[in-house]
Amino acid sequence: MPLNYVLNGVSLVPMVTSTRSQAQEAGRLSGIARRERAKKLEFLSNLAVERAVNPPAEPLNPHALKIAMLDQQISRIDTVLATAETAAEFRDLTNAKSRLMELWAKLAGIPSPGSRRPGREPVRRQPMSIEPVVPPPVISPAEPAKPEPGP
Repeated sequence: MPLNYVLNGVSLVPMVTSTRSQAQEAGRLSGIARRERAKKLEFLSNLAVERAVNPPAEPLNPHALKIAMLDQQISRIDTVLATAETAAEFRDLTNAKSRLMELWAKLAGIPSPGSRRPGREPVRRQPMSIEPVVPPPVISPAEPAKPEPGP
């Protein structure tokens, strides 16, 4: 790309010029980004209107918006994954999808495998039997036996 120097005030600033095809590609990408932002804004405004009209009966997940955005990104990766041509492209897309799925699971409150330990079983106490307390019987000491008179 040739550099053209344009007089801007006192200093000369290099300005990058591009070919027609590069400009068309930049315009196409700009249009895609603009449409994505418009879709996101429309989604958010529809969600805000829906919540204003029908407030949720139960508390909504505080990460619901992020989860919805992750769902959209995962579905976009799925569509691109279906058209993957090389093994490297397939590997990169599956790695990206797995990272997004991990984020989605954490935000949704799904525990990762092995992160929960089994709970302790509660110690069960045997029910106490209630018996009346009876004082022990009083036994008087036995008197020594007297010898019998003999013949």
